[in-house]
Amino acid sequence: MKKILPVLLLFITSVAQEKTEFVDLLATGNPVADLVYKLVFAGIFLAIGSFSLWYAGRLALIRHITYKTAFLITLITYVLLGAVRTGMIMAGVYAPGMLWIPLLTAITAEIFLAKAVLKAPWLKTVIAVILGNVMTIIIVLPVFVVAGSLWAYFLASKGG
Repeated sequence: MKKILPVLLLFITSVAQEKTEFVDLLATGNPVADLVYKLVFAGIFLAIGSFSLWYAGRLALIRHITYKTAFLITLITYVLLGAVRTGMIMAGVYAPGMLWIPLLTAITAEIFLAKAVLKAPWLKTVIAVILGNVMTIIIVLPVFVVAGSLWAYFLASKGG
């Protein structure tokens, strides 16, 4: 199973890239490097999103939220976001301006999932989820701008 999973992921990635007409800005040309790069990108985004939800839950006075529950809620939500986007691409209905549909679906699902797992009042749950997503964007943007600058610097220094 451990040997099949990377091959399956590469196959799914290549099939999804063949069915779309969009330019993949994260593509490096090497499928293994693409997979590693995207997994690192997703892992950093997941860690920051989990921390943001945990901290926002603390700010919203949800006392029994732990980082583990925030991580699981965020993981399930991000997988749902990717599944909705991939489904839209495969169905041929996704366009560059339609990212709001998977995002709205994921945020709504995150609110209901957090409500079910944390058993907190609706207002505290909505505040925690919305604040967690805003904090994620505020933290992630500077991190990836700096990472993109470093990526461009190292590519330019190699002549590529």
